[in-house]
This record gives sequence, structure tokens and C-alpha cells, in this order.
Amino acid sequence: MFEWDADLYSQFLQERTRPALELIMRVPLAPQHVSKAIDLGCGPGNSSQIVKKRFAQAAVLGIDNSAEMLEQARRDHPDISFALGDIGKFESFESKDGYDLIFSNAALHWVEDHQSLLPKLFEALKPGGCLAIQMPNNHNEETHKAMRTTALLGKSQGLWQADLTAVRQEVPVLSAEQYYEILLPLANHIDIWQTRYYHVMDGAQGVAKWLSGTGMRPFLAPLDTKEQEHFLKLYCDEINRTLPPRSDGKTLMPFPRLFVVAVKC
Repeated sequence: MFEWDADLYSQFLQERTRPALELIMRVPLAPQHVSKAIDLGCGPGNSSQIVKKRFAQAAVLGIDNSAEMLEQARRDHPDISFALGDIGKFESFESKDGYDLIFSNAALHWVEDHQSLLPKLFEALKPGGCLAIQMPNNHNEETHKAMRTTALLGKSQGLWQADLTAVRQEVPVLSAEQYYEILLPLANHIDIWQTRYYHVMDGAQGVAKWLSGTGMRPFLAPLDTKEQEHFLKLYCDEINRTLPPRSDGKTLMPFPRLFVVAVKC
């Protein structure tokens, strides 16, 4: 299991928060109808704060598996409750009387078996409650293909001993059509869309810096400091090849995200 780096994650907090803002605005619930909400994979609390701002009267609970992230969340957002836990084992956080809102911004793609997970989340909603989730959908983007290419190349060159070739091979996010079919028997309102962001980064190094705080962490965690340097050098070379700098030297990093909002029957 790899550890999260709250400081590194927070360096791009504004960009990471933007999808959460877009997600919360599509939740079709009136503020007075949300008294209890949970934020799965809350990180440093930026998404939980968004939920609290929209539904000020609600008791909001943020869940994350990183003690470092939660330390920052508690410090920055004292009006919100936070707890350490595995969001893949959601039943341990279930409320006796259910939630009005289950919110998750860029976290559920780390959890397997969405065919089972989403019905489980719906069971924890009150009638008329809402599930609102956003997941990066970039497994087949150049940014993530470059990680897998780097893993193969570095191993072939003997730059590290760890076998990274099996890391993040499975596509973690289902298609929009699959989510629709899962939710169809459970919801009376389903809203699914995808937004493709283009983040302006400071070259390949900027791309690597962003992703080393999130999607690249499972690749870097098994490596020592010198091996990580080799990985990042090879990764940047691959990004420069597949996402060459623009005329101003910046790199446009494509970042599609899938959004799902569904209201329980």
C-alpha cells in the first residue's frame, strides 16, 4: 500500500477542486433537504468544504485512508467531521437512518467492483437521497500510458528491481452506459456526463509533478529515491514525445473526468 503526500497533492488544489464544484452544482437537492452527508475519499477536506458550503445545515463527514490528509483536513476545516477509513468498505460508515447525500470527488476509481459498490452506496441513501461522484477517466490517456511504458522500459534497462509491469493495468472506471444500467433499477433521476479538461502545465516536469501526487504513486512507492529519479526522467522523456510542448513551452495535459449524479427512488 502506498502513502499519500498531502503537501504534494495540495500544490494543485485549485485545479483538483474545480470538478468538485461542478459536481456539487448538479446535485438536485434543496439545502433544507440535506441534513446528513458523507464525502468518500475527502483528502485534505477541500471537497468536504464544498459540500458544507452548499448544504450549510448538514452534518458532513469526510472519510479518507490517509492520516496525513486528514490531519490537514481537520486543521483547515474545523466545522466538519473527519474519520480514517477504507471507502471500499463503506458498510463500516453506514448511518442508521441513512444519508441524504453521498459525495465523492476523484476517489472511487481507487475502489474495485463498481457493479457491487454503487448498489451498496444506494442502500445507504434515504429515499430521495442523492449519489454524486466524479472519477478521473484517463487510464488510456497519454499521461497514464506513459507510466506503463516507463515501467516496462525501466525494468528492461535494469534501472530498478521492482516489477512495476502489473501496476494499474486494469481500467478502473466503467463506461457511462455501464453506470447507467447499474443505476437504472435504483434511481428515478440519472445524470451522466464527461468533461475533458486541458491543464496548462510547466512542461513534462509539471505533468510529472501533478501525477506523482496521485496516479503515479503506485509506481513510485516500491522504488527508492534514486530509482524514483530514473522513473521520473524516463516518464518526462515519454511525455515530451507523446505530448510535445506548445509554442510557449507549456504542456497541455488532457484530463477527462466522468461525473454521475443519481437520485434514489
